Amino acid sequence: MYFGFDLSRLPKITNIYSVRRRTVWQIVDPDTLLILVSEGSCRITMDNCEYLLNEGSLFFVPAKHLYIRRPVGQEFCTLSYMHLSFPSEISLLDKSSARELFSGRRGSDHGAEHIYAVSALTELGENSGKAHSLFEEAVRASLKNDIDSATLASLSVMKLLLLAASAAAESLNVPYGRDSASPDHTHKLGEVVSYIRLHVKERITLDDLCSVCNFSKQHLTRVFTAEFGRTPTAYILEYRINCAKELFFKNPYSSVREVSDEMGFEDQHYFTRLFKRVAGMTPSEYKRHLITFDPSKQ
Repeated sequence: MYFGFDLSRLPKITNIYSVRRRTVWQIVDPDTLLILVSEGSCRITMDNCEYLLNEGSLFFVPAKHLYIRRPVGQEFCTLSYMHLSFPSEISLLDKSSARELFSGRRGSDHGAEHIYAVSALTELGENSGKAHSLFEEAVRASLKNDIDSATLASLSVMKLLLLAASAAAESLNVPYGRDSASPDHTHKLGEVVSYIRLHVKERITLDDLCSVCNFSKQHLTRVFTAEFGRTPTAYILEYRINCAKELFFKNPYSSVREVSDEMGFEDQHYFTRLFKRVAGMTPSEYKRHLITFDPSKQ
């Protein structure tokens, strides 16, 4: 059994955790699930099919789909769960339809390059270590409750899904490579966002970002805006102000000059104007809000 979905927009993580179990579990979850086995074995029944999961197995459960997890004998199994929200519907496919989907990605249909399919069970093999690293990246990003970290977490999920899609294409004997099935932006935007986060206190130009992803300025601006709803330049400025807000939050008695300098702004007045545009108030007003805020009155 295969499942098709659109990756033109990033899926969102609604919950992420690991469990160690040898009990029977049955549920219809409102979220789509990605289940990665870290240790041990278990069995999952879905759509009247039973699957054996071992270390390195990745299992895909569409939203509102009944599945039953059972132990193998008395063996414990350690599983990592991602609860995902997809912006578009997930379709149920047989092998023939999945093969046609991958083959159709080579055609000229608008948006076809963003359509992928995965099988219910993926044996990651040599990619198992990479999958666990991506899961850990998503966990670390999810622990930071801000929009930029949520974006990085979603990019980790996308890369994990692309690993599964590559395995599905291989099992169907359909060519899968950067020249046909894998759009550049799904591989490179994560590196662009990581570069922005690493160099946020420096002057970042569009040329700098293009050197990271090997895109033209026009192409980078187009795919970045399509994914994040704002241009790379707007994203950088917004992220710098969010970092400045975090500095004020940690120490609301810091001066505007200190935070402006810390974030690499040469002009304090420009920093103040930009802060007000993004945050809706000046840095001084934001500081007063933090100092006088009383959570008991909320």
